[in-house]
Order: sequence, then structure tokens, then C-alpha cells
Amino acid sequence: MIYSSVFAQDYIFGKVIDINGEPLPGVSIWMGKSSNYQASDINGEFRILKPAKQGLSMSLSFIGYETVEIENIDTVFYPITITMEESPMFLEQPSRNYFGFVASVQVDALYHSFNNFESVLEKENIDNLNQLNANTNFDYALWYKGFYYALNFGFNSNDYVKLDSINGRKGDYRTFLLGSHFGYNIINSERFLITPKIGIKWYRYRMINYDTERRITMEQYISEKDLDIRFNHLFGFIGLNCLYKFHFQNFPFPPLAVGFYGGYVFKLNDKTLVYSRHNRLTTDHRMDFRNFNFGISFSFIMD
Repeated sequence: MIYSSVFAQDYIFGKVIDINGEPLPGVSIWMGKSSNYQASDINGEFRILKPAKQGLSMSLSFIGYETVEIENIDTVFYPITITMEESPMFLEQPSRNYFGFVASVQVDALYHSFNNFESVLEKENIDNLNQLNANTNFDYALWYKGFYYALNFGFNSNDYVKLDSINGRKGDYRTFLLGSHFGYNIINSERFLITPKIGIKWYRYRMINYDTERRITMEQYISEKDLDIRFNHLFGFIGLNCLYKFHFQNFPFPPLAVGFYGGYVFKLNDKTLVYSRHNRLTTDHRMDFRNFNFGISFSFIMD
């Protein structure tokens, strides 16, 4: 901090800069625990009412920077120039972080609806298919000089539901997800890994209603018509992935991280592609989706 000459005033004023001398706009500045608050302007300059009470401190905070506290502000000469330093939590790691690897277990959510198929599949099957909104995912990512590439796959199953309404037998409802995404690590610090990313995701929803351990006649099998229907959709994804790293002393594994991701999804195929085991099934019915995909993750990071 740099102090310059002063004369008596009702306001304390000055400028906030970084270690390179560049002004910092939007820095929060307040007096002690009072409501006397200001923010630095686009040039890093500020003016705040001088406290009537003596011995108070002035605090400055800004995202990504260490908080600065000036004791006994009433005794300081001003205008005052305050230099703020970046927080080590947000500082980029040295160039050794050219390579990195992340292995994650995720819970992925994409809300969908099969309600448009109710006239074909009937309500009970629709209700069971609509429950498959979340998948357990496994995600494996590599990066080089910040450029990030990942593959992931996931699944969900609901095989303990009531009898379906098409032929009166047990239904098995499953989801499978396969995806790939690209991004760039805009922050890779001691504590944070933040990556904007774009990607492609393929979701397959499957309805099977046959009993695998029954002994029945051929005539009964033909009349009941076992079903195995697969509903396919391809999506584009634009979003952000954020991880917070935990470092434990004497921990034998790479740093553990927890985080979340979220973003906008959009259909790459408008019509739902429907298949049986051997046939392409044509239909005018479509699945509905919400345009938001999000999830939480638990990861090991090696860099």
C-alpha cells in the first residue's frame, strides 16, 4: 500500500490496483462492520464517507484476490493507493501442468417426457419411462496445455416396477448414455478446476417387457409378443464444469475433488429414433426434453 499527503476531509478516497499497476473496478470496500459500503469504479477509484468513530478498519475484497484490511483508517493519509494480490487459490499452477487426467463418477440429470407416446404405450409404461431422469455416469478426461477432452458413459435401470399394461407382465426400463466433450481449463489452481465445454450426448431409453425365466408354450409366446423397444436421441451440450480439490496429508491417492456441471442442451435429431431388436419403427410421436442438463461429480485428479 502507498500513502500520499493529505489534508482534513469528510471522505476517504483513493485507488485500487493489482500488482501490475492496473486498476481494479468493482472492489468491495466497507468500514468495519458498519453499512458504510462503496465499490471502486471502472478506473479503480473510490470515495467513502470518513467514519466518525476512531480506530475503525477499512476492508477491501474482490473475487480472486486476497482480502486487504487497513487498521485505524482515520490515521491514514490519503488519497491512498491500495495494491491487491491474487489469491493463491486462484493462481495458475506452473507449466508442469501440461498434462492432466480426471476420473469421475457422476450423477447426470436430463428431464424428459414420453407423454406423447401414451396412446401407443399406455400410461403405466409412460410413467415408468418418465422416471429415468438420472443416470450414474463414469467420465474419463485428459488435458494437454489446458485443452480438455473427455469420454463418458452412464446407465440407469428400473426393473422392479408393477406389471406393464400391454401384456400384463413385468417391465424392465433402462437408460444408456454415451457422450464426448471438449473444453479448455480457464482456471487450474491449487483448489479449483473450471472448464467451459461443448459436447455431444446420445441417450437411449429402452423398454423390455418379457420374463427371462419363464417356461411357456410357443403359442403363448407368439400371442404375448415380447417387446424390446429402444428410443434414441442425440443432443448437443454447451456448459461449464467446476471442481473443487481437496488435499489431504498422507493421502495415498491423487487429490479428491467434488463439483458440479450444468449447461444448455439442444436436440440434434428432432424426431425420436425408435428401434426394436431388428426393426426401425416409424412414428410421428416425439419425446419432450427440458433444455437444461446438470450433474454432480466425485473425481480423482492427476496432474
